[in-house]
Amino acid sequence: MAWPSNRLLIGNGASEFIDLIMRLAPGGAYRVGPFIASYKEYERAAKVAGRTVIPHSDKATKAGVTVIIHPNSPSGEFMELPELELIVQAAQAEGGVVLVDESFMPHMGPNWHAHSALTLVEKYPATVLVVNSWTKIWCCPGLRLGSVACAEQWYNIMKKNQTPWSCNNMAQAFCAAVAADEEFQLQTWKLLPEWRQRQQDLITALGWTFNTASPLWVPWVFVDCGSAEVAERAAAAAQDAGCPVRWCASFDCPSRLRLGIRTPSQQDQLQQAWCKMLGK
Repeated sequence: MAWPSNRLLIGNGASEFIDLIMRLAPGGAYRVGPFIASYKEYERAAKVAGRTVIPHSDKATKAGVTVIIHPNSPSGEFMELPELELIVQAAQAEGGVVLVDESFMPHMGPNWHAHSALTLVEKYPATVLVVNSWTKIWCCPGLRLGSVACAEQWYNIMKKNQTPWSCNNMAQAFCAAVAADEEFQLQTWKLLPEWRQRQQDLITALGWTFNTASPLWVPWVFVDCGSAEVAERAAAAAQDAGCPVRWCASFDCPSRLRLGIRTPSQQDQLQQAWCKMLGK
């Protein structure tokens, strides 16, 4: 899927555009997505920009920015386009924008564009902006590489306000190289669902549960350990085993872990540590 260069900005990670959009979007509150928890960078940027934070259920307060993380982090749900479009239409009616974060969409498979909010940008040019962090699919967080796809009118506004030289030469060169690495992408699309299913089976064996509404191509599992005490101990045991996981207390979900999908040998290493912790 080719995207016009006059509607695509590249920058210093997705966080640059999260901050930029929160400052430039229409006035009003920041409305979070309809999920149990979401990536906290949006809340931070909204508050810095002087916006109040409202739940998704609050339809009485005008929202200048509604954020849908697609798929959602950390809980892993994926919203289909018809449902997403209803949210876009509601935002359009109240004069706001919808910022869709698709940092993990490329994990879906070779046809991910057909399910992407990119298909809504042309239909709702004043309302839809799609942010992506390319450090996820290509495993390069230190390089800081993000983008925002939008209508030309939004491109011009953000380009005018973007910090000059925000994307370094090394990140640009890396992007050009890995975008052509078809073998890596094909291997990711093949192995990820297999390895995630294996990880889910291991979680079940421990007596824990996970979010079954999250599709297998999402590269993590949202695990419920049953209590905050067990989840905290599990995160510490994972760290000691060299396989760190995200304890979700900072998302107001203290009994949950966000467990990234690793190789089978690493999964076994982590499982051994957790079995020891649980006395199994």
